[in-house]
Amino acid sequence: MKPSLRGPQLGEGVYTTLLWGAGPPPTWPLHLRRLQRDADQVGLAPPELDQLVQLIEDQLRLCPCPGLARLRIRWWADGGEPLSQAAPRGRWELHAQPLDPNQRPGPAVALLSCGPARFPRLWAGAKVTAIGEDLAWRRRAQGQAAGEAEALLCTASGLWSETPTAALLAGLGDGRVACVAPEAWPVRSTTLQALRQGELAGEITEMPFGPRDLGHLRWMALINAVAGARPVASLDGQALELPPDNWLEAARLVTEPLR
Repeated sequence: MKPSLRGPQLGEGVYTTLLWGAGPPPTWPLHLRRLQRDADQVGLAPPELDQLVQLIEDQLRLCPCPGLARLRIRWWADGGEPLSQAAPRGRWELHAQPLDPNQRPGPAVALLSCGPARFPRLWAGAKVTAIGEDLAWRRRAQGQAAGEAEALLCTASGLWSETPTAALLAGLGDGRVACVAPEAWPVRSTTLQALRQGELAGEITEMPFGPRDLGHLRWMALINAVAGARPVASLDGQALELPPDNWLEAARLVTEPLR
């Protein structure tokens, strides 16, 4: 990547992360559509998707360990005057990291509510590269809890949004399964979208919830394209049940790449 590339200097870009084996996971078309939508939302040049698969194959040939790879795809702004002009073009950056399949979904994690860390923005919902504040909240949470810990980002109105790396799926005491409503400004999750379109379609309720609803929670899972569904052991010190196996397995299947 050339040193003068505008996007990395300003955090002006969008990205997606997924697993790749002999081929992509079932959510691959959702990742592509999100890249296009996010780029349009933040005013970037349209991604050149026709080039992307070939670039991925070239990158994976350089990956030191064949097999399962965690793939991060960024589309950066390139060119133009950042204070006065939209970038006239974009450029891909790809990074592949070997991943042991046994690392999925990962150990249960303790969550700590943090914030307010989310507020309405022009790019609300887009998966943007400028996540420095989110990572600062994450480091703070990890410094406050023993073992595996993660920050649960909240809005000023007292709603849970997401963690810096995952969407939320929650089991409520009345039997409902819930995900975060748009007014909490979560990033659009390809994994949640796939779950809502799959065999469990219709079983996920979109609703606002936050710390005041802690007493109504039975279980929670962190959902993303690498872990699938990671169990939450506790939230703000309250122990939670493990997520049901059918939800963990469904999230694993929709993120599992071709082997």
